[in-house]
Amino acid sequence: EPKLIQTQADVEVMIVQITKDKVAAAETKAVVEVEEASASKKASETKAIADDAQRDLDEALPALAEAVQCLKDLKKADIDEVKSLGRPPVNVVRTLTACCIMFDIKPDVVNDPENPGKKIKDYFKAAQRNLLANANKLLEDMSNYDKDNIPHHIITQIEPFYNDPNFTPEIVEKASKACKAMCMWARAMYKYHQVTLVVEPKKKQLAEAQASLDITMQVLQRAQSTLAAAETQIATLEANF
Repeated sequence: EPKLIQTQADVEVMIVQITKDKVAAAETKAVVEVEEASASKKASETKAIADDAQRDLDEALPALAEAVQCLKDLKKADIDEVKSLGRPPVNVVRTLTACCIMFDIKPDVVNDPENPGKKIKDYFKAAQRNLLANANKLLEDMSNYDKDNIPHHIITQIEPFYNDPNFTPEIVEKASKACKAMCMWARAMYKYHQVTLVVEPKKKQLAEAQASLDITMQVLQRAQSTLAAAETQIATLEANF
């Protein structure tokens, strides 16, 4: 009889323990469900931010790739031809002006032939002396241009060119093959800069969202681990009951 009483006491203790463990497991399961919902929501939001930033980049990257390819197709002779022009067409001058601005090359200040006594900026001569002096170096400098750190004063000066309906590859090509490539390059640099201004805050937002998601996933994994241990313990107690 004492053994029977002891057995009954053990059973009662086990029942209490199982009940207690089930309550704890239910609470842990509720935490897991909340964390799973939070993780799912944050994962969805993080993906939306990443997709949004990628869409913006997709606007600029094709033009950038096309401009880079156009530079690769350029020959030294094409650039030397522009350099040798005696009276360059207006769209050649316009393109070289834009490129001088991109490389922060100052124009010559010369007498205005149309207005005696007045001075005008001559970017063509400055381009001949600097940009066009070494065709291979120019191509290398354009290919390696630091597009992620274009100074604000350069962007401000190049913006009117980007918005000029006459400053397009199709129109400039009629004047010069080399200048078409330069035009494409200058436009692509400006476009890339404008897009990165929009994308950078989104990249920061994405990093913050990802960090928050990582923390949530850690909490979730701990809760899932606790729940799994509790369920295993309940199953063991019930198997021995």
